[in-house]
Amino acid sequence: MELRELHTIQERSIFAIKLTEARSSRGVGFRETAHSEIGKAHIQFGSLYALFENATDSVERMVGGFILHDLAKLPQSFPKPDLAHLPARQVIEAGELWSLSKGIAKLAAGATAGICAIRQAKAILVYPILKPQNLAIPYGQFGFVNASEPVKWPFAETSDGGDVWVQPMVLDGTALERYLTMGSALFGAAGASLGLVFSDEITAASASKDPTAASAMSNADSADRPVSPTTNNGTNGSTYQS
Repeated sequence: MELRELHTIQERSIFAIKLTEARSSRGVGFRETAHSEIGKAHIQFGSLYALFENATDSVERMVGGFILHDLAKLPQSFPKPDLAHLPARQVIEAGELWSLSKGIAKLAAGATAGICAIRQAKAILVYPILKPQNLAIPYGQFGFVNASEPVKWPFAETSDGGDVWVQPMVLDGTALERYLTMGSALFGAAGASLGLVFSDEITAASASKDPTAASAMSNADSADRPVSPTTNNGTNGSTYQS
């Protein structure tokens, strides 16, 4: 299994299509509302990562992925929690975590830890779905804690038009240190034991010890880019995250 960072309009568009497929066919079944544009913003300006079964697979064969952005680049998806006391560039919101195969989402969660370690995150923010199905439980296993009361997700609806509620959660302090240590280990023997490898680009960013390296290419590539054509993309997660 290989993790790659995506850059081009075509890659981002394919990611969006796969995300929509995962959301509609797996888990609770939901979609972004017709009025919302927040998913397109994440697709266009966020750092997109995708998992592939083999290093030689074409981009169309991605089987899972996720999006990261720091709060100096894009605002958090909801006002809560207030993390203004931390450096905005080192507060990472993780979302749009999806998979089309069993077990892929857990690998993506581990890969997220590796990328956040490169970025020297001070806090990681997620908004897993709580209702109509509770997808927040796996985050507690990593040390994420509830950061506020649940909030109604105004950007999404269930496949039959129902409300979606999310649980703001944050990871910081000692629990974050453990999570980032686990992520860093994935660049070595721990990743190999899981069958997970990182593309040369990501490995080079890790070796540089530069917290901005993991997103520098995405920043340059996405500047002033028109939003790629997407259908019903949302804000956070799909089958595992939200």
